[in-house]
Amino acid sequence: MLHQKIFYVAPDSPWSRWTNSGITRRLVDGLRERDMLEGAISRHARLPLFLRTPPGRWMARLLETGLLRRRDAWSDERRGAVGRALHRLPEGSAALYVFIYPEIDERLPIRRFLLQDLPARLAYERQAFGHVGDDPAVVERAMRLQEEKNRAVDGTIAFGNFVGEAFEEDYGIPRSRVTAIGCGPFLRPSRRPVTHEGRYRTRRILFVGRDWERKGGPELLRAFSLVRDALPDSELVIVGVRDREIAAPGVRQIPFAVGSELEELFRSASVFCVPSRCETWGLVYSEAAHFALPIVGFREWAIPDIVIDGVTGLIAPRRTVESLADSLIEALEDPARLRWMGESALLYARESLDWSVVVDRLQAAMLPESWEGELPLPLGEVPSVLVERVAAAAPRRRAA
Repeated sequence: MLHQKIFYVAPDSPWSRWTNSGITRRLVDGLRERDMLEGAISRHARLPLFLRTPPGRWMARLLETGLLRRRDAWSDERRGAVGRALHRLPEGSAALYVFIYPEIDERLPIRRFLLQDLPARLAYERQAFGHVGDDPAVVERAMRLQEEKNRAVDGTIAFGNFVGEAFEEDYGIPRSRVTAIGCGPFLRPSRRPVTHEGRYRTRRILFVGRDWERKGGPELLRAFSLVRDALPDSELVIVGVRDREIAAPGVRQIPFAVGSELEELFRSASVFCVPSRCETWGLVYSEAAHFALPIVGFREWAIPDIVIDGVTGLIAPRRTVESLADSLIEALEDPARLRWMGESALLYARESLDWSVVVDRLQAAMLPESWEGELPLPLGEVPSVLVERVAAAAPRRRAA
């Protein structure tokens, strides 16, 4: 049997911490550790394979200077660096194109997958990533291109399930052709998070993000004003916003925090809330869950994949300031329930929001015959350990 592997095609250096917010590096490293990575390449490469070796890293730095950069036809499977690499793959191997639409060579006996983080319609409706204008004709062309390219490949990889739902609604592409893999955390607890009730009695809401507007900061600030009316001892800690000063009763702003300082902020908070207007995933949500931090948010984007409503956090039923405030108040009023949800969030994070599980889903979707044993837990599905936990807690919670 041929040793089939995955070839990763990225827009920029696959090993950079900045490419796709560092997610690409986590995925290619995870595949390489399993001996499932044939190679990885970017639009700047002229070599057929781009592996993480000392010569490869040296060549990457040289390519990034622009001296050897060649962008023309780089994603054409019939020629160029990508073409040379793919023609060397064993039959049945797979190529993953990350935010790239390739020119397909039908003669190649390989499988192809596109990683898509956002449906074109949502990009225009929300003026989000990929938004280039409001001309209906431009929107229509973008949607037609996305449908055409995703129908031409063997499947689509996404971070959240909302992509598959939108593809089915917009294009009639079966939901089964889109696999949501999720994302794990970058910041991990250096020691087990404390889940004593005193932590959740502080009524401290944590916001972490740089883009105040896109991350829903203004909505959260207005909601927090209502929270303070009901719970005067509550606090909102805003981390990462450096382009403005945010002053309001009960608000503490920390423009920059990394490492142990950021970890301590996660460890000491009661609730995590970043009600983004556009968020194709949101790595901070995975990080919050790993710190046993319940999440409050809206039923949009990937939040339903990250938050099991009433179990690992609360999902506001409507995207309004008032609905968000009501959910925050409901969470903060009951420290015992918050503690239970925090412990549940940590269990869910380990079972479903860890990088090893993310790579499991990617491998099983692209090369299912390489997968041995039970298939990975689908993103958004409640793991059995939490089903049992919910069942055991149901009588106590109903009585409360």
